[in-house]
Amino acid sequence: MRNRSAFLAWLGLLISVSSVQAQCVFTTTLYVGGQVNPAFGSGEGPFSAPVFYLDRAHPAATATAATRADFSTFGAPAIFSIQFLAVRPTGSGYVIADQTAQLAVSPPSGAAGAVTTFTLSLSPPLNFSRGDLLGVITTAQLAVTYADRAGGYGVRSAVPLPAPPAFDDGSFQRFVTRYSIAAAVQEQRCRDLNVPPAELLLPAVGDVVGAAHFVTRLDAAMHFPDVLPLTGPALVATLYDRVSNPGTVHIISSALNIDFASESFHSDSLAADLGISPPFFGPLILQFPITATDGRGGRSIFSTASATIVALNTCSGGETGTVIPAVGCSGIGRTIELHFHVPADHRVNLGIASAQLASCGVPVPATAVRVNGTLVQMPGQSIQLNNITGAGSPLPALVGVTDATVTVTVEDNASRIAAYVSILDNRSQDSVVVTGIVTD
Repeated sequence: MRNRSAFLAWLGLLISVSSVQAQCVFTTTLYVGGQVNPAFGSGEGPFSAPVFYLDRAHPAATATAATRADFSTFGAPAIFSIQFLAVRPTGSGYVIADQTAQLAVSPPSGAAGAVTTFTLSLSPPLNFSRGDLLGVITTAQLAVTYADRAGGYGVRSAVPLPAPPAFDDGSFQRFVTRYSIAAAVQEQRCRDLNVPPAELLLPAVGDVVGAAHFVTRLDAAMHFPDVLPLTGPALVATLYDRVSNPGTVHIISSALNIDFASESFHSDSLAADLGISPPFFGPLILQFPITATDGRGGRSIFSTASATIVALNTCSGGETGTVIPAVGCSGIGRTIELHFHVPADHRVNLGIASAQLASCGVPVPATAVRVNGTLVQMPGQSIQLNNITGAGSPLPALVGVTDATVTVTVEDNASRIAAYVSILDNRSQDSVVVTGIVTD
């Protein structure tokens, strides 16, 4: 009887384990932070231990319960401590949402004067919400890698322990933009559990005033390597339209199922394919669901897209257009700089779009920005400022300027934006687009 009970208990355990394995045969890895290798010493400093590093470039793309940390140090001492933190942007500052204990690390012999990579288990897990940043407090010097996107990291020397629960950018002694810290945490997860798909943002915006402000055509080219046959929609689009009321946003969602004959697809009438009828204006987010099944490092897609704003050419009687390219995570940021020249008899329109890309770890929309220090409200999550160097400009300091610099900065540091200027010939309506440089 005892043997039979033990057998049934073992069989129940086997069924339970098999059931769990059947539910999670394929896993994906969720990361918060950047690359750990190849890494090197930055030459920044010297800093007095303990040092607080805040990775501002790689927010969590989704809720993540990290159970592993990887990091590289430069010239680690004989023994050092390290602590990992989930840091949450709160508008103008930050709060510590979760943190590990201070962990003692003994480096291998020969670590002094060299780059050394470490892996630690985190128990209990370090919990992040979407948009949270990775913070590290350590008595060693973290190594760095070349930045793969804007944001860099902040560093504070001789931070008090325990770390203050709330702080702002003024708490950091230095911001380094050309490097990222060589540190990341990760969670292994079933690949079908809430992994954001890859995204592109088409930041075309406009105004109800004037002729050349409405998107009339969308173009896209996509390549899906090694994913055929494709099940489910190939593309999900969300349009943040402001035609009906420039001060509000009308969200329109649509999906596109493609019967692929090959791994590539091109459309020069994507709006029609999606069932969205031009004209419209406002940013458009393109999502690629197939990328959510394997997460980072899994299946990938290659895609380009653009929005074309068409107007009548008043010289030839034909059409002219402004083409706005799509951007991904590296093309959005907290601060965008634009540098441009204004020829005679031309006007300049500034387009700003909120970039709420979940795959880039952006948790909230941008509803207000500062343009060269002037507060601009953006309740519709995008805006166009017309003729910014001409009479009646919303930015009076730019009136009459021919070589201009415009800096656009978010009010909420958890949000991101994209921006561009369109320089239009007043006679023909021909235009040149200058896209912004992401500096933070």
